[in-house]
Amino acid sequence: MDKALLGRALADSEEPTPGYMFRDVAQWTFLDHKTQRKLVDALMSRLKPNYSVHVLTKTLKMIKHLCESGHTDFQKDMQMNSDTLKQFASYRGNQDPKYGDTLNEKVRQAAKDAVDAAFAPRKEAKLNLDSGHGSTVCSTDPGRAGFNTGVAVSGSSKKS
Repeated sequence: MDKALLGRALADSEEPTPGYMFRDVAQWTFLDHKTQRKLVDALMSRLKPNYSVHVLTKTLKMIKHLCESGHTDFQKDMQMNSDTLKQFASYRGNQDPKYGDTLNEKVRQAAKDAVDAAFAPRKEAKLNLDSGHGSTVCSTDPGRAGFNTGVAVSGSSKKS
């Protein structure tokens, strides 16, 4: 786990986190349980009301992304930490002189999205069985399709 990369991803700035950082951090969840546990602890340590709205928003967005594309154990860890995530769904920070309550609203929305992602059913990668060898798609015309192969059998094949 590269703490410098995580620090840059969750930096206290208005600039959004680059997409490649989401991908790189998601890969850490697949390394081993110890690395994943360190990542969970690092993210949870950033979820304190005294952190800026930028850090809170970026951390919650990172959690959402990791719940959706990281290891399933990460999602389970976030389910166990859902009380921490839920407390930010009603976050009321200081009003920004330039943006008003807009930044606080971003924190609230990111928290709702993170909680939803933590409890969302995972989309498992499915094999495409619609074509190719071993397909279960058959023609509606009996005798025109191969047995569980999806390959049509020519009905007018003549032997010479």
